[in-house]
Amino acid sequence: MNARKDKVIRSTDVDALSSRYFAVKKDYIDDPYMDIMVDGLKELLPFTSNINFSISRNLKSAFETPKLPAINRGTYIRTKSIDLVVEQFLRKFKEEPEVQVVSIGAGSDTRPFKFLSLYSNLKYFEYDFVESVKIKKAIILRNKELSSIVKFQNLNDVEKDFSNYQEFLRYDENLFTPNYNLCPIDLRLLGDKYNINSLQNLNPNIPTLILGECVLCYMEPADANQVIKFFHDNLNKSSILLYEPIGGDDNFGNVMVKNLSSRGISLPNLMHYNTLEKQFERFTKELKIENLQIADMNFVLNNWIDGDELNRINHLEFLDEVEEIVLMNKHYCLILAQWGDLNFKPIQKFQLVHE
Repeated sequence: MNARKDKVIRSTDVDALSSRYFAVKKDYIDDPYMDIMVDGLKELLPFTSNINFSISRNLKSAFETPKLPAINRGTYIRTKSIDLVVEQFLRKFKEEPEVQVVSIGAGSDTRPFKFLSLYSNLKYFEYDFVESVKIKKAIILRNKELSSIVKFQNLNDVEKDFSNYQEFLRYDENLFTPNYNLCPIDLRLLGDKYNINSLQNLNPNIPTLILGECVLCYMEPADANQVIKFFHDNLNKSSILLYEPIGGDDNFGNVMVKNLSSRGISLPNLMHYNTLEKQFERFTKELKIENLQIADMNFVLNNWIDGDELNRINHLEFLDEVEEIVLMNKHYCLILAQWGDLNFKPIQKFQLVHE
C-alpha cells in the first residue's frame, strides 16, 4: 500500500464535499447537515497532519471558490439519482424488521443522517480510511443533532476528541450505535485481512444496499472486483449501486485523467472499464452477476428528472456550456447490480439491462 497515494485519494473527499456544499448554496439540493459537516472538517482536518498550514490553506480555497454551473449541475444529478434509488430501496423494505445500507469509501457523506431520520428499521454502515473515519466520528459526537440521529446516548461520557496531531493519532476510530456503524476498513483487504465476521454488526441475511461513489475507480481492476465479489459472496440479499467515471480514452476523458494525474491521482479501473459495454461485461461475465442495470448520467438526467424539476434547476444559474455538461455527464455512469432473493426493481429506466 502506498501511504502517499492513499493520502491524495483521501483528499478527493474534500473535492466532493465542496461540490455538494456549493450545490446546496445554489439551491440545487437540500442538505440540512451540510454546514455541520463542513464546519467540522474545517476545524478538525488540520489536526490530522504535522503540517497543518497547507491543509488549512487548501480547505479555505475549496470552500471559498464557487463551482462552475456545469459542476453544480453534475453534482445535482449525481446526488439526486443516488438518493432516488436509495429512497426506493428503503421504501420497498420498510415493512421488514431491518434493512441495511453499506457505504464504502463514505468520507464526509451526509446521506446517513437524512435516511436514518426517515426510516426506523434502517441500519447504516460506513467504511473508509482510518483518518476519514476519525474526523467523521468527532464531528458526529460534537453535534447533539447528529448524535441523536445515530442514537448515541452517552454524550456525557464522550471521550475528548483531538486538538492536535498527537491526540488525533490516539483517538479511537470506531463508532457503533444501535442504528449506525462507522469504522475504518481498507477495502483492498476485504477477503484477506477482513472476513464477513470482521464487519461488526453487519447481517448477511437481510436486504442490503451497498453504495460506492467514485471509490472503485482509484483501485486496480483486480482489487476493485474483489470488493464487489466479497459482498456478492457474503451478503445473501443485496444490491450494489456504483457511481463511476467512464470514457477515459477520448479528449474529454484525457483532460480529466491528466488533471488528476497532476495531483498524483491515477484511475486504473477507469482505464480498464471505460465504456458502459465494458462495465456490462465486467459484471455479467467476469463477476457472474446477472441482474444488472447501467446508464450514463446524461441518460439519467434526461429520463429520471421530471419537467418541473428540470425547469427549476434550469433557472438557478445561467449555463452557457450546455455541450460541456452533456459531455461531462456522458463520462459518468450509474451501475445497479443485485443478487439473491431481493427482487428490487427501481421505476427508473436504464440504458443497458440484464436480468
